[in-house]
Amino acid sequence: MITYDHPLQLLQQLSSGTPQAEAHLLERLKTTPVGLQQALLTLKAWGIRGVTHADHHYQLTTPPPRLSHAALCHQSHSEDIRLIPVLSSTNQALLEQQQALQSGAACVAEYQTAGRGCRGRSWLTTFGSCALFSMLWHWPRQPHTLVGLSVALSLVTAETLQRLGAQQVTVKWPNDLYIEGRKLGGLLIETAGAAAGRAGVALVIGCGINLITPVSQQHAIHQPVMSLQAAGIVIAAEQLIGQVLNAWRVALPQFVEQGLAACLARWPQLDAFIGQPVHLQPPQGAAIVGIARGIDHQGALLVEHQGTLQRFIQGKLSLSAEPLG
Repeated sequence: MITYDHPLQLLQQLSSGTPQAEAHLLERLKTTPVGLQQALLTLKAWGIRGVTHADHHYQLTTPPPRLSHAALCHQSHSEDIRLIPVLSSTNQALLEQQQALQSGAACVAEYQTAGRGCRGRSWLTTFGSCALFSMLWHWPRQPHTLVGLSVALSLVTAETLQRLGAQQVTVKWPNDLYIEGRKLGGLLIETAGAAAGRAGVALVIGCGINLITPVSQQHAIHQPVMSLQAAGIVIAAEQLIGQVLNAWRVALPQFVEQGLAACLARWPQLDAFIGQPVHLQPPQGAAIVGIARGIDHQGALLVEHQGTLQRFIQGKLSLSAEPLG
């Protein structure tokens, strides 16, 4: 794993709120002027702006919020949680270590250098602006029993956010979190072969939720985005992450036994697009325009198209600007 000791040490020094002498920074970082400049460039690459330089002193005008490991453990009721400030991907970190970890182990980051979104897209953010976390679960059954899990966990995540004060949150099928018609966050579930001596598969549930503005260059997904801050919602990042992890730990065993049936009746209240004209582009074939009619018992999207109810298990969904008949 790549380490970022110098940039993180520099961020800590600059977050004091007072100008820091260059000589002091060189001593604390045990680096050279060239190394200091490289660390500054790394902070800039992470989206950290506002570092000023005058008279051989550096100052950060608006330090990004930082996470507390102790608060994360307290909120998640577990010590099995890793806070790694910068890494490639929280999902990838757990996938690489799944052989040695127990179900419920979690990984949290303040910045990802190679975050992943759905359908192979990148998930880009700035340091500290997004809740980035993943949880490992050793699934005891075969992969086909995972059908609908992404929908179920997205629903549970939205319900948790609502309980924490974000009553406006809805879910755009199958796994995006929305506020006011804009993307607040999303989930990504990835699987790997089971650990030695275990049946089933190992799965990792990853989540990204925009906390603060700006959420500039938020993703390469070309759609409007939203943050909790922009929506006027105040939730401590550690509380949000911990409470969502807790909700997943309850929902996963329930899904093993009951599948999507355990939460199917709750979907219409959280469905961002139900009853509205939508445009759906399946992985193969022509796009269709119709009315969103919710989901079926396996979590497939139901779209009424030309008087016929059609079922889709994958596809890119958006509201339609086209008139219907």
